[in-house]
Formats: sequence, structure tokens, C-alpha cells
Amino acid sequence: MPRQRKNLSDAALQLIADRFKVLSEPMRLKILHSLWDGEQTVGQIIASTHGLQANVSKHLGMLQQAGLVSRRKEGLNVYY
Repeated sequence: MPRQRKNLSDAALQLIADRFKVLSEPMRLKILHSLWDGEQTVGQIIASTHGLQANVSKHLGMLQQAGLVSRRKEGLNVYY
């Protein structure tokens, strides 16, 4: 039996396209992969991705803005 296809609004299609744009960057995929098993500090993410601090921070901000990661601060550390 064929599945019934739902119509998507222009806004929904734009949201999907924006999500794919965020996921189209290899460093952001590396970051998400490093977070697969649980939260990490920014320093741990930098170590696991072999990225530069400024670059990793920029990508984490974009991932957070897209709703793909969340962050919490504990003392001097920020966890994603």
C-alpha cells in the first residue's frame, strides 16, 4: 500500500532547506559526531575534531542557532 504524501508549506520547505545547509559543512558534522555519546566541553570537542578554537566555537554557535545542539555553562566550562 503506498504511503500518503503530505503537502508541505513554503515555510516548512525553507526550514528543511536551512537545516540541510547547516548540515552541509564537514566540521559541523564532525562536531555532531563527537557529541553522539553525550555532552562535552568545548575543549573536548576541539580535541576530538582537531579543529581550531575559533572555528569550532563558530560552528557550535551555528549548530545551537539551528537547534541541533544545546549548551550549558558550569563554572568556567561550557558543555554542548
